[in-house]
Formats: sequence, structure tokens, C-alpha cells
Amino acid sequence: MKEKMLLVRFVPVVMLLLAFSGCSWSDRGELSAPEPSHIDLSDQTLTKFDEELRNTLFQYLAGNPRWEVREEGGLKFAVRQELVEGHYVSQLNGYYNTEDDGEIRQTRILLAFGRPHGFGTNVGIITRVVPGAKNVPVIVEGEHEGSPGNSSYLIVGGGGLFLEIYDQAPELQRKFTQTAFDQVSAELADVIKYQTEIRQRGVLPLAERYPKPLPQRFQFLVNDGYKTGVYLVEAAINPTSSGSASIRVYNVETGQRLSEEVVTEESSCQVGWSQDGNTLFNYDAQVDIKERAFRSYKARFELWYRSDSGTDSKLAETTRMINGKKLSRDR
Repeated sequence: MKEKMLLVRFVPVVMLLLAFSGCSWSDRGELSAPEPSHIDLSDQTLTKFDEELRNTLFQYLAGNPRWEVREEGGLKFAVRQELVEGHYVSQLNGYYNTEDDGEIRQTRILLAFGRPHGFGTNVGIITRVVPGAKNVPVIVEGEHEGSPGNSSYLIVGGGGLFLEIYDQAPELQRKFTQTAFDQVSAELADVIKYQTEIRQRGVLPLAERYPKPLPQRFQFLVNDGYKTGVYLVEAAINPTSSGSASIRVYNVETGQRLSEEVVTEESSCQVGWSQDGNTLFNYDAQVDIKERAFRSYKARFELWYRSDSGTDSKLAETTRMINGKKLSRDR
């Protein structure tokens, strides 16, 4: 980090965004900020991330399987994965549902870089706040059709880094929101503490921050997926610069590139990197080969890496059979 770091001084002012943006709220729940919804956001770790530290944080998130780095409309953000049937898995739009004694809860945690990700057109539910206040009234939208609980969406941060927490629960108290803020703030404090190690090796020297050990050897495996034509890629790679990995597939007999646009979009994913190249990072992808005939044929799967500077390099390749199209349920 630069020796002289300019930190923006934030005033702990809560801004409750209640603008309806011309939307009809007849199908929305009642908005309120009752005492049980108040939370403590006095931890100011989020405000300590200048551009250099944000880049270090992004490197850490890209290399940690607990976080899934995404990009939409030029916005880079990371969604924290939660346990589903004992495994940390990716979910559509980053939302996780749980049910306990008939009570449904839905949550999402993400870190956005540069500007907030937000909550679509439902802006009335959003509470915007800069860290520093101990008693923050969180806007809660009451239960209504399509939402079986009390919902809130907190955007906390500034200066280029925003923590966003969605919390739908039967009670008004924002237990998940408070816990998520405290947990992420503690994780960010570790990133600041070990920023030199992260820049060099791409990882925190704290095993408890990772859902599973990082791989110890290079690999590139292509396994059968849940239906004919779908394949699951498991790899371990060691990039030395920021970028994304992806898959290319070719028909060995004809040289034709298979399902180019679909495979590229499905498999492209930001992965971790290290300056010394000694750290291996997981890369997992699912690809769907549309060119399925009634006979099997051999295909070559290639693993590619594109750096942020636009340089492409092939890391590995393997061949396997593309299964023939079945005449039953996969038709």
C-alpha cells in the first residue's frame, strides 16, 4: 500500500431512500423503520478501502471459493455463497432460501465495486447508510403477495466499496443483517491486515476464511453432467495476473468449434491469481454442447485464460466422447 494513503472522512449520516420513482405501491407491503429493525453499523472498516486496497480485496475474493465474482453492465461485484444441503453453491441472482418450521427466509450478501448493485426498481425498500452510526433504523417492507416475510435491503459503504444485504424474515428484527455486517467487516479487517500476503500469494494465511483447502496440484477434468450434452469442468490453475478462465470445445474429426457462444458465456469466470505463480486456484464450470447427434463422437476440451490486458493463453486440453443424443427424456 502507498505510504501516504488518502482516506475520505465520512460523516455517519443515515439516508433513508423513500422515493417511489413513479411506481405503484398497491402491490407492495407497508414501509416502516420500527425500533426492532435498528442495527449497529459503528464499525468503519468499509471506509478504509482506497483504490489499491479495493484491488487487493478483489484479488482475495476472486481466489476464495466462498465468494463468487460476477460482472453485470460493467459493474464488478462478489456474492457470498451460503450452504445448501451441506455445500457452498452458487444461486441464481445470489439469493438463498431456507425454511425452518414452515418459516421461509431469503437472504443475499454482496460486495460491489465502484457503485452499488441495488435492488431493481423497488427503491423504497432500500436503506442507504455510511458506516459509523450505532443505532441505524433499517427500512422494512411488510409481508405482501409474493413476499412471505418482512424484507429489507441495506446498502452500506462509500468511496467505491459497498456492502449490500437483503434480509427477508418473519420477524422485524434484522438478525441476519446485523450478523452479515459484523462478519464481512471482520473479514475485510483481515484483508487489510494481510494485504501484502494477498498481493503476493493471492490468499489470506487464515484457513478458516476458506470453505475448503485450496488445490495442491494442477488438474483439468471434464465429467458428465446431469443430462446428455452437459459437462462439468473441474480445474486448478495458477495465473499470475488478473483475468478470466473459459472453455473451448472442438469436434476432433471435423475441427468445428462446438457451441461457441453458449460455451464461452457459460464457462467464462474470474479466478484468483498470485504474483509468484505458486498458488493454485479452483475453476469450475458447466458447459452445454448443443451439437448432439444420435451417435457419440470425440471432442477436444481446451482450458483458456484471458488476462485483463487481453492476452489469451491455452493452459490445458483433454479429449473425451460427446455422448449420443438419447431418444427419451433428453430429446
